[in-house]
Amino acid sequence: MKRFSLLFFSLFLIASAQAQDIWVYSTNGSVEKLEHSAWSPIRSFEKIKLSDSLRMEDGASLTLLDRKNDKLYAIQAVGTHSIKDMIDGVRANAKKHPPGVMSYLWDVLRGKNDADEYRHAAGVVYRDGDNSRRIAGAIKGFISQIPISYELIDENTLSQIGESVEIGQKAFFKVSNQSKNDVFVNFIAIDSEGNVSACIPVSLAQQITQLLIPAGSVVVLDKFPIRFSEPKGLDTILLIASTDVFDVQSVVNYLNEGVPAERSNSTGLFQMNVQVR
Repeated sequence: MKRFSLLFFSLFLIASAQAQDIWVYSTNGSVEKLEHSAWSPIRSFEKIKLSDSLRMEDGASLTLLDRKNDKLYAIQAVGTHSIKDMIDGVRANAKKHPPGVMSYLWDVLRGKNDADEYRHAAGVVYRDGDNSRRIAGAIKGFISQIPISYELIDENTLSQIGESVEIGQKAFFKVSNQSKNDVFVNFIAIDSEGNVSACIPVSLAQQITQLLIPAGSVVVLDKFPIRFSEPKGLDTILLIASTDVFDVQSVVNYLNEGVPAERSNSTGLFQMNVQVR
């Protein structure tokens, strides 16, 4: 009987492992998978096993979708680790995202949504709880509850940009999340004439997870470069962080409408001024 129980338990463990349904949803920086004794870049929308080994460089991050447990994992683990070890490392703090968000992410994974359909669907999800309006209110009063910051990195030299940039210069963001929570981020630019615009318009579902920064990590968003353009003068670039998903274009719209200042305990803000010459 004891031998049967052990055999049954072993079969149960095998079945549980096989029941996992985990996919790579997005990456930032260099993330590679060991396959046939060679390392190669991991692909978005690739199904993976708990036993697979990944190698991540400093500043890289990874987002995994766990369909079985309806979870979204934001991971930064420099070096070589198995998928199981990565998930175990974040499972205690992994948050459960709204069912609508998970549903649309899975639909995009299956190729069922195009960008326009997703923007419409995402708008419905984002309006739940009016998070975008609360973020705009926090920006209006510059009330920041999450410690977060960023650096601007020149795309050509890979060096940090100082107080000024040239027209046509391209750069990307290096984000530091000093909080204990995974956060979604985006950026708003206000030029010298007061025009407000989104730096990284979210037009695809994948971008939501690419802009998910793991707790206590520094992530390089080199897949989202920005280009400085007219008018010349002082530009203000504002980093927005939220523990909940938000639509950056809705935030811009609320700001243009003059939303009143409001406190949001789930919002982080960081402002940088750059002289465009």
